[in-house]
Amino acid sequence: MPLASGGTCRATPCPSSTSAPCAPPPACCCSPAAWWLGLGLATVSCAAMGVLGAPLWVTLALCALCLGMLFAETAFGICVGCALQRAFGTTPPQHCPGGVCAAS
Repeated sequence: MPLASGGTCRATPCPSSTSAPCAPPPACCCSPAAWWLGLGLATVSCAAMGVLGAPLWVTLALCALCLGMLFAETAFGICVGCALQRAFGTTPPQHCPGGVCAAS
């Protein structure tokens, strides 16, 4: 997958002859809004289950929402975080799955 900087979205294997730690792969394939959306949903879900003692249907609804967004991204390439950043953010999303950000 091409990156905006011209590189590609792939992890390069570490040379086995060096003892130095490997550099992490480049950040790609998702907008920061998508990561914040996932972190926020996980935090709300954990708080609802543990601290607030929410009813089972609330917990299941949050879980279904998360799984639905994951399915939409993997099956159809629809990144909800990218769509939210496009609608409400000041900067356009980058590194969306399948290059869907460039098509809009």
